[in-house]
Amino acid sequence: MRFWTKNKELGWLAIAMVIALLFSVAMISRSDFLTNVGFLVLGALIAMFTTLLGDAAKRPAQARDLARALYEELADRAARCCIDCEAPWHEYLDINNCSPGNMDSFRLRKFAPSAPIIYQSTAGHLAILENDAPQALIKFYHFLAAWERDIKNIAAESQNNKGGVAPDAVQFLARRLHQTLAPGLRALQALSSLVDEYAKIEAAAIAGYDDMRRGTRPKGTLRERMAALAGMPPNNGLQGDAPEAARA
Repeated sequence: MRFWTKNKELGWLAIAMVIALLFSVAMISRSDFLTNVGFLVLGALIAMFTTLLGDAAKRPAQARDLARALYEELADRAARCCIDCEAPWHEYLDINNCSPGNMDSFRLRKFAPSAPIIYQSTAGHLAILENDAPQALIKFYHFLAAWERDIKNIAAESQNNKGGVAPDAVQFLARRLHQTLAPGLRALQALSSLVDEYAKIEAAAIAGYDDMRRGTRPKGTLRERMAALAGMPPNNGLQGDAPEAARA
């Protein structure tokens, strides 16, 4: 029943096929030139129904494959936002920590995120994903693009500034980066319902950046660390937000 609910066009086609079948049988039973018409109509409907049914059957597998690829990239971008927020940008939310010379244009450009290649190349196929995943992805990458854009603009403006990036600009950028956390967390929660072993992907993503950092590694999962920085619970009731063990 759920299959037919999601594929209403197949239901209407099935009804049309039954009607056409009755018509075809009526034509075939006449045993004249209309018999060929009946066979042609019946054959066309069978071919069309088989094609649509095959596409509908493959759709869940295609959605899972797409979600897996998107999730690998999403976890990496979210982990990068998290690690940069933890150090140094979280402390820059306080203007008193934004002393002149803390940030120059050369250092600032190092925080620019990489373009989401998989997301951009598969944007036209996001509709096959279930629940709120497409909207959540679009919103996260919107904020990520704003973060990248403002880094480049402010770095260009500060290029010839001997004092580096102005303190108010540093604070503005800190706020901009923190704006990616909540959308990133929601995107992870929304998309993870389609991804097997999503927790391992998240763990690998944040571990890759933790291995390159100096000092003590923060405790907690990627979601827990993002939630703590964003001031929100790591699990907000969306599908896929339960631990793997609890879902088994």
